[in-house]
Amino acid sequence: TVQGAINYHIALEMKASITTRHSTLKKRDQLALFVELIWSHQTHGADALKDADVRKIMAIFPEYPICLTFDLDLGNLNSVGRKILGRFVQRKLKEEWAMDNDEFDAVFPDFIKKFPFMSCKAIYKPRPTRELREALCQELGLLPWESKDKNIVDGKFIENEVTSYDPTSVLNLEITDILPRRLGLMIGKNKQNLTQGKAGNQMHALRFARGFYVQT
Repeated sequence: TVQGAINYHIALEMKASITTRHSTLKKRDQLALFVELIWSHQTHGADALKDADVRKIMAIFPEYPICLTFDLDLGNLNSVGRKILGRFVQRKLKEEWAMDNDEFDAVFPDFIKKFPFMSCKAIYKPRPTRELREALCQELGLLPWESKDKNIVDGKFIENEVTSYDPTSVLNLEITDILPRRLGLMIGKNKQNLTQGKAGNQMHALRFARGFYVQT
C-alpha cells in the first residue's frame, strides 16, 4: 500500500515543474508542496516490532514526504516507545509555548489533566551520527546520568540505538504537529455505543490533511 502511494510521488517528481535539481529546496520539500502521504498508525509506540517495521519503510523512502500520525495518552504511557514519544511531545510543546524548563514544568501537569490525549504528526528525520543522537537524548532527558526515577531507557537501548545507528529507531522521528484533545479517538461507555476504531484511525489522519484532494 505504501509503495503504491510512493509510486505516485515518483511519477510527480518526473515533472520539471514540480521538482528540479536547481531548486534551493530538497526534493522532499519540493514534492511536499503538491503531495503528502499521511500514514495513520494510531497505536505507534505500543509494539516495538510493528513500530520498527513502520519506521523501516519510512527509512527506505527518506526523500519523499511521508508523514506518520499517531495517538498518545500522556496519562497512560505504558511502553518504552510511548514514553519516548511522550518526551518528544513535551519537547515540541515547550518549543511552541516558548518556555524554559521551569516555566514548562509548572504548567504542564495541569495542562495534561485537561488535555491528556495528543494527536501527533511526525516525519522521518535520520540522525546518523552519535553526536546527533546523544544531543537529542539529552534534550529528551534519556541519558543515563539522569536520576533513576526519571530514566525510561536501559543500557541496551543506549547501546543499540544511541551508541550504534539503527535506522528503525524511534530517535529518527521528529514531531512536527500536535493537536491536544480531551477525549480518546474511540468514544463511548461500552461496546454497544463505542465508536469504530477504523473510522477513528481515518479521522485521526484527516485532522492533519492539507490541500484540495484527499484519497483514503
